[in-house]
Amino acid sequence: MKSSSPKSPLIPHLHHQEERQRFQVERMILFTDAVFAIAITLLILEIKVPNLDFKGLTNKVLIDTVFSYQATTTWFGFIMSFWVIALYWIDHHRTFAYVDNYDGKLVFLNLLFLMSIAIMPFTSALYSKYLNFDFPTRLYCYNVAFTGFVKIRMWNYIINPKNKISNTPIDPIRKRYQTIRSWIAPLVFISTALMTSLTGWSRLFFISIFIFQMILGIYFKKKHGLMDRFK
Repeated sequence: MKSSSPKSPLIPHLHHQEERQRFQVERMILFTDAVFAIAITLLILEIKVPNLDFKGLTNKVLIDTVFSYQATTTWFGFIMSFWVIALYWIDHHRTFAYVDNYDGKLVFLNLLFLMSIAIMPFTSALYSKYLNFDFPTRLYCYNVAFTGFVKIRMWNYIINPKNKISNTPIDPIRKRYQTIRSWIAPLVFISTALMTSLTGWSRLFFISIFIFQMILGIYFKKKHGLMDRFK
């Protein structure tokens, strides 16, 4: 009677390696989400409750203080930067949906990306406080643009088959859409930085990022039937 051959110890070992890889990728994603959450929360700290003397305080004084020019620009900076960081978080979420493996270079690119995100609350506060000056606008725009360029480098690294980071098939249309979408933010913010000295309104050109992304989504939906879903 033949004895059954023992199970190869290689199979459970490989399974353990796969589980360990998946766990390490999830750690990277959780750490990234934590940095995004902190950065997006720090934005609100720049908005202070007015400290007014209650003696002689009227509704008009309170309204004038809350809606003063300085307070309005601070709120503008918060809202704008909140959605810029949110867009980068969404893009990162979509990008890492294709990540099945990791290496030192991916970890480094992700950390470089997060460093730029972590700087954003400072450059955003500087921009909103000194909206009439060119330097804060340029600094903020270069910060956001640098984040975008690192994101592009990370995306190209992930989808390159030679790096063996992604085993997930990528639809060519979605790949093209994601690539074009990644370029919108850095190009818009670089353009804004270069136009800051033209007129006061040119410092607000980066708002068009939302318009360009909306147009891109509509085009790919009509032309290729691509649904821009968050998943």
